[in-house]
Amino acid sequence: MKKRVLGVFVLLLINFSAIPNPHIDSLKLAIRSAKHDTTRFSAFYNLAQAYYDSAYQQSIHYFDKALEISNKHNNWEQVADIHHHIATVYFNQGEFSKALLEYQNALSVYMVHNDTKGIGHVNNSIGVLYKTWGQYPKALEYLLKALTDFEIIGYRAGIGMASNNIGQIFFYQSDYRKAIEYFTIHYNVSKTIGNAFAMAGAANNIAASYVELNDYPLALKKYHEAAHIYDSLNIQSGVAILNDNIGLLLAKSNDYEAALSYHLKAKEVFESIGSKSRLSYTLKNVGYAHLKLKYYNKSNEYFLTAKSIAEELNQLEVLKEIYYHLSEVNEFTGQPHSALSYYKLYSLVKDSLNSIDGKQKVEELELKYEADKQRSELTYLSGRVEQHRYFLLALSLLTFFFISLGVIIIRVNIKRKNLLQRLASSAKSNLTDLNTMAHELTSIPMSRYNVLWPGSKKSLKSISLIETNQSKTSALVVLASKVLPIHYVGYQVNKALEQKLQKGLDVNIASFEFII
Repeated sequence: MKKRVLGVFVLLLINFSAIPNPHIDSLKLAIRSAKHDTTRFSAFYNLAQAYYDSAYQQSIHYFDKALEISNKHNNWEQVADIHHHIATVYFNQGEFSKALLEYQNALSVYMVHNDTKGIGHVNNSIGVLYKTWGQYPKALEYLLKALTDFEIIGYRAGIGMASNNIGQIFFYQSDYRKAIEYFTIHYNVSKTIGNAFAMAGAANNIAASYVELNDYPLALKKYHEAAHIYDSLNIQSGVAILNDNIGLLLAKSNDYEAALSYHLKAKEVFESIGSKSRLSYTLKNVGYAHLKLKYYNKSNEYFLTAKSIAEELNQLEVLKEIYYHLSEVNEFTGQPHSALSYYKLYSLVKDSLNSIDGKQKVEELELKYEADKQRSELTYLSGRVEQHRYFLLALSLLTFFFISLGVIIIRVNIKRKNLLQRLASSAKSNLTDLNTMAHELTSIPMSRYNVLWPGSKKSLKSISLIETNQSKTSALVVLASKVLPIHYVGYQVNKALEQKLQKGLDVNIASFEFII
């Protein structure tokens, strides 16, 4: 009936980079000596990051300073990013209304500029915020939006992050197998891209799920893996979360003294960094360990402190468990009226969190996401099939074109070959006729003709006589030449006439008609 909270809560809200070992003094010096806004912005932003996980008010102060510079220069990417960071700081402080306002500011900027990656990050953060408030359908709505955004652009780190937070929704709905499925997606993606920080968070959440399934060896293995990573990265809050969760595992094994020591270590860290949202969980765990050790007064004290914080932050999930345990404490200490009152509160919160309508809404949202995903895949596949069909059609048309072109070329070549053969045959026949004609012309008495062209010795080289019609005063000579220019042909005609007639003869080249 009881349910343990997830280990990773604050750490996996957004995968922003941070400065592992900030040189705060040098950054402050850079601000004082900076001559340009670019240098000042960088110093303010890095200082805000340096205080991001330890001194929240300082972090917000420096983010505000950086935001002033970004607004001054109309740098929308920086403006959206800073609003998102400020929102996360408010969230870590437990000021959820302020956080939601800042998330919405960031989201509006990203949407105006159609930045899908930025939209996905903010949708993820808003989903986590609603999850903390116990509004699981609303949380799942935003988380599935984020997952879809990241899948569209192929952003693997975002896919892992959104999957992790969706897994937490199923964890709180007691669907631990489904939770492990999504946590494992996050773990594998983080391992693939080399993100040790996210990998540790995923291992922690898988371990928490195995605890609920009573598979303690696997749970402990995953907890130690996560703790080793956080310790190597020198992340105090991460180590504290693991201490808290190992305490839960030890409590499951009925080793309450050891569990209490781990919870108290975690409590010290969360108090020192001012993480109220996480502190309420840890105080509840400390109270539970005292309850099992029968230190009822101490147990009641821790439960009431945790209750005060959880009610302030409207953390319904942790309130549900606190009310249940306060009912137990009052029953054991002989206060049945108070015990009944707390049990009624427990039942009321439990019903609101696990209502049939709420569960159905979660299931409907997941089914809608799966349906949209399948529809998107079918659309993609249909598009590929259509592209393939067009490709085959184009290929067929090209093939037909080249075959037709080949047939045409072959037919043209055949016709050309036949024409050349006919011309060669005709030329051979004409040559015989021309030689005969030339012989006959040379045998005619001089007085019977005016023109004799060409001489038999020249006719076979470059000029060929095709036809000659004679009269007493004029002659039409039809000539063909493959190599001589037309004016040179006229010159040769003139020269030949002079030689044959052996007297000066005025021959006008223009009076000759040449067919070339």
